[in-house]
Amino acid sequence: MSPSTAASSLSEQEIRKEIESITLPSYFPTYKQQCKEVAENFFNCFSSRSIKTQKGDRLAGVNGLRQCSQELSKYRECMEQP
Repeated sequence: MSPSTAASSLSEQEIRKEIESITLPSYFPTYKQQCKEVAENFFNCFSSRSIKTQKGDRLAGVNGLRQCSQELSKYRECMEQP
């Protein structure tokens, strides 16, 4: 299945969820003291995986976010706790 076919088979809600999962939250790069460990895990992952491999690589950041989606999810979860 080509990427365009895969994208067209996703519902609008699924597309929004995918975009949200790889979008940095407004509070990035801050963190609460109790979130320090998960924040640092995400920051380190994102920093190491969003490096441009070629000059003009405009997707490096997006690729880094995709590869660190679990760490980003844990960071979000911790930061959004009351």
